[in-house]
Amino acid sequence: MTRAMEPRPQEFREGVYLSHATTTLAANLTLTVSSPQIQNLDPAANRTVTLPAVASSDGLMFWIQNKGNALELITVQNAGSTKLATIGPGESAVFSCDGSTWNVVGNRQGGANIETLAATHVLVATSPEIQTLDPGGASREVTLPAAAVGLVARKFKIKNAADAAEDLTVKDAADTIVVVSQNEVGSIWCDGTTWYGSIGVTT
Repeated sequence: MTRAMEPRPQEFREGVYLSHATTTLAANLTLTVSSPQIQNLDPAANRTVTLPAVASSDGLMFWIQNKGNALELITVQNAGSTKLATIGPGESAVFSCDGSTWNVVGNRQGGANIETLAATHVLVATSPEIQTLDPGGASREVTLPAAAVGLVARKFKIKNAADAAEDLTVKDAADTIVVVSQNEVGSIWCDGTTWYGSIGVTT
């Protein structure tokens, strides 16, 4: 007798609560400590995903993937509404809690951040690769993490989304790497000891 195919169940495997199916969101999503740790999400529009409170999440991890097929972004924030990452279509990120904060511990295909600045923008090793930045009415500095062996092949693409002649000066600890003017994109990369950069123009 032929057995009908059944939907894949949610499962518990070696301490990780899994959800195989893709969930299509109709609104923003708030995760709890009992939510599946693997989240395959079709946002169907720009959505916000809120992680559980840190006090109850020590040792918890979530892997969140954007399964959307259009320019629909997932913004992940903590329970205090602090943005941690923006995940574009086809991208994913891993979030880990140490009991005091949520950390972005990994991403695929770089991740994306879209932001209007009010001060110097400080990048760290786990910052999203794609940075679409509006200087917010004045020229700003963007500071890179210190070059290190662990950052070999680390890249950033920084787009200046200004609506006027406002520059983004991208710097490491001592030097200016590139100056990204309105409608330009700076490509930045590290060889483990030094940051390098080049400029292109968006269309």
